[in-house]
Amino acid sequence: MAFTPFVESDQPTMAAFNEKFRELIAEAVGQAPKIEMGSYVGTGTSGKENPVCLTFNFVPKLIAIGAFKSSSPSLIPAVNGQRVTHIAHGGTSGLDYMYWTWDEKTAFFYPSGSGSLFNVAGESYCYIGIG
Repeated sequence: MAFTPFVESDQPTMAAFNEKFRELIAEAVGQAPKIEMGSYVGTGTSGKENPVCLTFNFVPKLIAIGAFKSSSPSLIPAVNGQRVTHIAHGGTSGLDYMYWTWDEKTAFFYPSGSGSLFNVAGESYCYIGIG
């Protein structure tokens, strides 16, 4: 199925767009996708002993986490089974790593070093899982 572009006379609705988006994802993965979104507030903890835990009602194939502070919005993706995500940014080192572990319907992650990247105390984050 190809995506049909809108023409000037079309009045697309969010529902129509969402349905088309689901169809395209289903075509890409070969089945109806499962999509789940959520949010969490950072605790300020870091390290392997304090991972952030994201649990879904299905086994996610792809997860994306967004940090939307107006000064520095960012997004990190992870594919199920992936162990490390490289994160380029304007910090001192310019590159950080996010370490992942996967357990069926749950993904755990923590940043390299002692920082609390994507887990800053009091900051809000949102995520989406696609399975």
